[in-house]
Amino acid sequence: MNPIVLLSILAAIIVALIIFVILLKSFKSNKKVVNTEKKQSTIADLIKEVKECTSTNELNKIVLYFLQNYSFSAKTSKTINDDAKLMLEFLSSVCANNNSDAKMISFLSTELSKKNPSYAKEIDIYEKMGIAKRKFQ
Repeated sequence: MNPIVLLSILAAIIVALIIFVILLKSFKSNKKVVNTEKKQSTIADLIKEVKECTSTNELNKIVLYFLQNYSFSAKTSKTINDDAKLMLEFLSSVCANNNSDAKMISFLSTELSKKNPSYAKEIDIYEKMGIAKRKFQ
């Protein structure tokens, strides 16, 4: 085979690989943007899932997902911002769920207090509120 033909085939393969790599990187960066947007709206969705949850294993998975993916913003004043209120409402919902047990509630409260010591008082209050709601269900 002619060396010029071989070089042109090789050049075409290299160009195709470069285009493929660029498209792959573009796809991955778009995927990260979608995941970030999804994360913003899911605390309310997680609360809804907790309220509808019918098994302890499912509830454990939701709690672990929450702990791995969310954290409170820094507390700058005595008032609680809306994001923190949603997260505290998640804690309260878990405590109110009939499928949660003392071990799960304790684990969630402890981990949240470790990550966010400035919210320790609020975490205790919302935990007690959730347990109180559970008694009236």
